[in-house]
Amino acid sequence: MKTKTLLLLAVLTLLVTDAMGQQIGSSVYVGGHIRRQRPSTITKLKESGFNNVILFNVNVEENGDLTTDVGGEAGGTICKNGKYVFNTVQPYYVQDVKNLKLEPTGIVRIEICIGGWENQSYNRIKSLINSQGTGENSILYKNFKALKEAIPEIDAVNNDDEHCYDVTSAVKFHTMMYDLGYKTSLAPYMNKNFWESLATQLNQARPGACDIIMIQCYDGGAGNNPRDWHIGNIPLHAGRTNYQSSMEESINQMKTWRNQANVTGGFVWNYNDESWNLNNWAINMNKTFHSFAPETEIVRLYRGKNFSTTGDSLSLGEGRFTKPAMAARGVAAYFASSARIKPGYKLTVYKTADLSVPGTNVPYVYTESNNIVRGQSVLIETNGTTGLSGKYRLKGSSGLYWQAATRLQQQAGSEETTQVFNLKELSEEGIYAIYNESTKLYLSYNPSRRSFFFTNEDSDDPMQQWIVYDSGDGNYQIISRTKATAVENTSTSAGNLRLAENTQSAGSFWQLESWPPTGIKDEGLRMKDESSNPSFLISHPSSAYDLQGRRLSDENAARRTIIIKKGKKYIK
Repeated sequence: MKTKTLLLLAVLTLLVTDAMGQQIGSSVYVGGHIRRQRPSTITKLKESGFNNVILFNVNVEENGDLTTDVGGEAGGTICKNGKYVFNTVQPYYVQDVKNLKLEPTGIVRIEICIGGWENQSYNRIKSLINSQGTGENSILYKNFKALKEAIPEIDAVNNDDEHCYDVTSAVKFHTMMYDLGYKTSLAPYMNKNFWESLATQLNQARPGACDIIMIQCYDGGAGNNPRDWHIGNIPLHAGRTNYQSSMEESINQMKTWRNQANVTGGFVWNYNDESWNLNNWAINMNKTFHSFAPETEIVRLYRGKNFSTTGDSLSLGEGRFTKPAMAARGVAAYFASSARIKPGYKLTVYKTADLSVPGTNVPYVYTESNNIVRGQSVLIETNGTTGLSGKYRLKGSSGLYWQAATRLQQQAGSEETTQVFNLKELSEEGIYAIYNESTKLYLSYNPSRRSFFFTNEDSDDPMQQWIVYDSGDGNYQIISRTKATAVENTSTSAGNLRLAENTQSAGSFWQLESWPPTGIKDEGLRMKDESSNPSFLISHPSSAYDLQGRRLSDENAARRTIIIKKGKKYIK
């Protein structure tokens, strides 16, 4: 049965996110260079760590054709008469753009830019809307629909109107674009009243259609202070060029904007040559704006050995983290020298950028906090105990047992089936669903309410998934997959159980007593001792026996098996 892979991220206010909840913290404009120097430019963009790529430029001609770089070696007509025709001059372009989002990559959003200095696209859009409107029979609708159908990976249109500034036609155009599947980002450098009216009216017509303001703080907008460009609660990003100063100066400026102007993302203009390092820019921008913030920390990577706090560290949840995915979180390849790992999970470090294992490239697996080898990509997954499906009573160090009530409680031991729980293995990673024998309802945990509850089965719901982790000496931890924290003992009868940090403390240890009990007595029972063939009467109150009634040696008793002590079965 399949289980969902968790990618748990913090919910932050005033942040634009993709469908998976990732914040868009870093964007880059790219010009015709992406087509002229393919496929190396595609690879560099994917590995850079930028979250958002803005393809510059899509022009709207007087007849409604969509073009780019007309007259250039990598340009031509994109859409004409409601059909995508760019493949006649750029046969690889559709697949190249699609590949930007294919793993390994840090890119989760792709935009097209319309406008720019001396670009007349919005004047032409105004004229076309005045004559044809924006309905299904209009040329604007037909051509942008054809583009969306050819490359559905394009998420948004970036408005860089620097000449027309007509609110009425702009609202109509971007409303049409939203209905076709394009969101809108705005790239102003002046004339705030226009942009404020456009964003407000557009979001009134289609809530959430305009989701980023990208204020230009270079060239004509070099004097802009982002603090003056907030429009409602729309996330504000601020941009620099890659040539106006050093990268360090630009990143320091972005940090100032973040701290003093409530800027939540940055962008850079533009990738149109190989004179600068995309990866360095993206890593530093993502580190500045925290493009990822896992809600649940499972592994923390440290730059220094022995968990040194003098260098950088990075918190990660469960998942696959390629080189570009690490860059999108603000760290470079070969970043970490040590790692803290929560019990119930394991960390695998790969020398490759994409978690592949070519040739003799052996991955390194860690199940405990330790110094680690440096690598380019990592995998974080559950590390539970397999083969435990069955019915049990769960006994804590306080001597009390799990009890199914309105919530999960502890009670003194009884023969009631409200104290019997069935472990149902969901995967080979030691993940289980747990349901009560009496109610037939499944144990769940609500992170927002911080409480246990019982409900009908939905094994794909992470709130119902539990990692059963062998802590040694016959003890287990029951770890919530949504919170990476363990069910903790309480010394109070009828007390509600709770989750606590799974730090291998006795308070979160549980013994699994198989149910129903075997009824085997320790004394007066004729058994065959492992050490000899004859059968004789033995009395070993603290001895362990297998299910055939044979006494186990100390060595065999120490292995994980079903054993019998004082008439009860245990998993050890």
